[in-house]
Amino acid sequence: MLNQNNNLIAVSFILIILLLGVGIFLLANLKLGKKLNKSFYHLQLTKIKKLLEQANYTVVAMESDKLLDSALKELGIRGSTMGERLKNCTSLGLNLNDVWWAHKLRNKAAHEVGCNISAVNANKIVKILEISLKKL
Repeated sequence: MLNQNNNLIAVSFILIILLLGVGIFLLANLKLGKKLNKSFYHLQLTKIKKLLEQANYTVVAMESDKLLDSALKELGIRGSTMGERLKNCTSLGLNLNDVWWAHKLRNKAAHEVGCNISAVNANKIVKILEISLKKL
């Protein structure tokens, strides 16, 4: 009888530990209803569109990338770089092919001498940013 009670206590303890572990995992990996500050992101998007009108295309790419990265951080997406966060945000419904394209183009402009962003690509980047922010 005593051995049976000890087994029941041990099994109960293991189940509690497992449930706590699952709960912690879910808390760490879900957005938990976090929402972005819409007015902040709308204002920043407006500023980026003004840069687009001023033909500051490389700056448009940089600022767009930073703004999307800020949103991913605010939503609690894990990673120490934008690239890592993009790998960890597959469940957000973003068009990751487009987002990766914009991020890679931004990186190219940031790291390669003489690389400039064209007006066509800058407009595409802003559209990707706008659609991505709406989904977030």
